[in-house]
Amino acid sequence: MRQGLPLVLTHIVEFVEKHGLSKSGLFRASGSVKRCRELRISFDQGGFPEFDSGDILTQASLLKVFLSELPGGLIPDPHRTQLLNVFKDSKEGELNQAVRTILNSLPEEHFNVLCYLMFFLSRVAAESHLNLMTSGNLSIVFGPSIFHVPLSPTMVEEQGQCNALTEHLLDNLIHLL
Repeated sequence: MRQGLPLVLTHIVEFVEKHGLSKSGLFRASGSVKRCRELRISFDQGGFPEFDSGDILTQASLLKVFLSELPGGLIPDPHRTQLLNVFKDSKEGELNQAVRTILNSLPEEHFNVLCYLMFFLSRVAAESHLNLMTSGNLSIVFGPSIFHVPLSPTMVEEQGQCNALTEHLLDNLIHLL
């Protein structure tokens, strides 16, 4: 851990930020599944594998895998449910304060990772003229990794709301964190 952040996360993010912000389709196109599995095994065994800047999509895929495998998601229940209710029911002027209050109640490790991830994704979105990853596109890719929506008859609708909330977080970062 560094500053409350998993080293695997900072290692991947720093590499992608240095070598991949201009890569068209970053996070949308998949990297090598085999290489991603090898990297994951290396991290699981405590190693820090060498990354290849020519294969940035694999490292980007590894970030999505890391986030999707967090138990309960980055924003677990009941926080997910509270955020969705506030997102649906709050008036425009009250929304950011209500969201900030809930985010501040997250466990510290979750809050730190969320902040780090959101600031990184905002830097990705700032290069969307090159990588085509707007905050809307990033929310579709990362919404399911940030919010693990349980299987249910309303799962698709709820995931859509979580993605919209992710986009709101990215677009209003300065007011929320």
